Amino acid sequence: MNRSRRKGSGLIEFALGFSALVILLVGMVEIAVTMVMMNQLTAAVRSGARFASTVDFDDPGNRFVNQIRNVVVYGVPLPGEETQPAAPGLTPSNVVVTWERDAAGAPRSITVSLHAYRVPLFFGEHELDNRPRMTVQHSGAWSPARAALSH
Repeated sequence: MNRSRRKGSGLIEFALGFSALVILLVGMVEIAVTMVMMNQLTAAVRSGARFASTVDFDDPGNRFVNQIRNVVVYGVPLPGEETQPAAPGLTPSNVVVTWERDAAGAPRSITVSLHAYRVPLFFGEHELDNRPRMTVQHSGAWSPARAALSH
């Protein structure tokens, strides 16, 4: 009888140890997937910010905002119908573009970030709000005459 108790306790120890190992493994995979996704999103925002630094500032139409959003999501300012997003579920509405002006009204810097994007995980999702975020100095074209038309 003593022997059968030992066999039973060994099986229970194995089940508990194996369960803990599986939980750790799944957690490590989930962290790795999240890190890869964050890397892809950071690269996409960086690409959009790089494009934003040289885009023609066409105030008051703000057409450049949609172009920046498309560069973040699709990698190009004017995507085709078959163009895939940089990350699953990422849409141009998740991209926020803001800018600061100097005293003359010229754009000084442009900030590109993600808003309300949900990173899909195995056990739920993680919402990114205002991350990743990048601010760049604007060096593209800007015409004071265009700005005067907007006021």
